[in-house]
Amino acid sequence: MFSIPYLIAQLYPRKSQSELAALAEQCATMSADYDTKGWLLVKREDLSQATTQLNLARTLWQLQFAYHGVAEEILRSLELWSDDQTIVFFDFEPETQEFYERYFAFLGFTVIGNLPAETIVKLLGTRFLVIAAAWDIPIYDNLSDYFARYTNVYGLHRDALYLAVAMEQNRTLVGESGKSQQTVAQWISGFNDFFGTSFADKVDEFFVDNVETNRLGKDIQYVLNKILTVYYGLQAGFIWRDITDVVPAGYERGEVSQGDADEEYLKLFAQFDAPGVQEWLESFRDVVQWLWFTKKDEVYVNRLFYLLTQKADLSDDKQVEGLTDFIETVQAAGWSLGADLLYFDETDGAFHWNPDIVQALKEEVEYLEEQKKFGAAAGKAASADLGVPPADLAAGIKELTS
Repeated sequence: MFSIPYLIAQLYPRKSQSELAALAEQCATMSADYDTKGWLLVKREDLSQATTQLNLARTLWQLQFAYHGVAEEILRSLELWSDDQTIVFFDFEPETQEFYERYFAFLGFTVIGNLPAETIVKLLGTRFLVIAAAWDIPIYDNLSDYFARYTNVYGLHRDALYLAVAMEQNRTLVGESGKSQQTVAQWISGFNDFFGTSFADKVDEFFVDNVETNRLGKDIQYVLNKILTVYYGLQAGFIWRDITDVVPAGYERGEVSQGDADEEYLKLFAQFDAPGVQEWLESFRDVVQWLWFTKKDEVYVNRLFYLLTQKADLSDDKQVEGLTDFIETVQAAGWSLGADLLYFDETDGAFHWNPDIVQALKEEVEYLEEQKKFGAAAGKAASADLGVPPADLAAGIKELTS
């Protein structure tokens, strides 16, 4: 939690130490935090007043402990009152302009988990991301609260990618003039082109292996590391897959396992149409990273491959290209399936699925479905083995792909 003196120092960077101490004392002892009703009485012309600013600082401090709807009202008002909704006030003194620019970033990223997606896009896709990353605001943790609202995997996956795209379009410069300076979008592009050796440590490896990041000072590296960590969490899905301790209001805590989320992922994939499959294949590196990072066994990967044989269109050149890249990357990551699953037949000049392997995969999936049909008692007794095919079936698949 940030103290009032710390917040005041960040919001008024031009003030002297004695001025900051006086403002902090006034904020702590004489100011009042806004509620929604009180904020709605504030007008644009009030923003230049010291009383309004200190009340806002006090409100920011209070919102660290519990969220209140006034936060969204304040952010909305500042947008509407600024020029072109950019949080730029051309008629304000530079110090006042600086206060509100910093305040918008500080408040926005403090309560980001409770904001609507369109406001989060504005925070992640503009200069406010870089401003917030320069402070010790736990951006990643706060943003993960947003995904705790959902009860379905589709919503989690969709919004995470939506927010990641906003970061990919952020044109704010990060770096040092004369050394290395790029936009957030350019840093992310370079990060996406970097594969690395460890999925879990990709961000840290990027800073070790990238010449441009090595030219940056430690402070700038810290800011960029926070930004890329948030982006990677959204892009690869870690930011929502790691949520394990949130219970929706009105419900008691139940036993929720990673397996539940894994099953939902397969159900979601089974619903993809042709464009959905193509989009999935275009992000195949993220898929492999997730499979590796979450330690998926060969059985789960086999089930995913079987769904792929049912959904992919081998007459689509783009999908075939994505499939070959995906299969090669899966093999490189250590899973054996895939070597002979897809082949090119010179007689008809087309790609085909290996029917023997597809049949073996189908039998494995059908076996798993049968296991699920057992009664509750039998299911509990066999829970340790659920999802593991018979030894002869697993051996048959390995023989076909060896």
